[in-house]
Amino acid sequence: VSIVDFVRSSHEIECTTKKPCYVVELKRCKGRELFNTVECCALYRRTLDLDTMLPGLLGVAKALQFMHTNNFAHVDVSLENIMYDDDTGNMVLIDFGLARETPGRLDVKCGKHNYRPPEYISSTNLMDLRLRDSWCFGVCLFMLVFARMVAPAFVDYINTDDQTTETFVDRYRCEVNHSKSNVIFRCIDRLLVKDPKRRADMAEVIDILSSHTHSQ
Repeated sequence: VSIVDFVRSSHEIECTTKKPCYVVELKRCKGRELFNTVECCALYRRTLDLDTMLPGLLGVAKALQFMHTNNFAHVDVSLENIMYDDDTGNMVLIDFGLARETPGRLDVKCGKHNYRPPEYISSTNLMDLRLRDSWCFGVCLFMLVFARMVAPAFVDYINTDDQTTETFVDRYRCEVNHSKSNVIFRCIDRLLVKDPKRRADMAEVIDILSSHTHSQ
């Protein structure tokens, strides 16, 4: 808060490096991390009201799409970096500290372990970082639809070629018995694809989510 106040009053900040220093000032977000909401539901075995969340998820997808169309990737999309207001269902994407121009290179240690897509396990080649955002958003949706954290089996799965992503998701789909999750499953099926060339971009995800929210 003190840094934000300082920047607001002076419009400059002293940098300790010779590289340009940028400050992103966001409005104060009401609510809490979406991670906390999922964590509470997992702890008390509650289900999330996915219908109220869909407009917020659509907003996050649009925020990512805006970055992607300007050739930037967020790189650290996660439940911890999405603020959620339980009262209104509003969601805000935060924490742009790891954002990168794309295509680009990224240290495989960058970002949260449970969210890393398969192509980042050993590759340091030039790649489209926007497809990393797609995978990470898919992991977020996977955790939301089951109201629990990603199991270690999921992390192990992305390191192997034992089965297709669709088969893996289908195994867990049987645990969810409410129709409201269907639209999210459609997104998951297109986002959690091992081959980044076949993985959906945010424009496709927006189309899927929009078709459902507009039909309500």
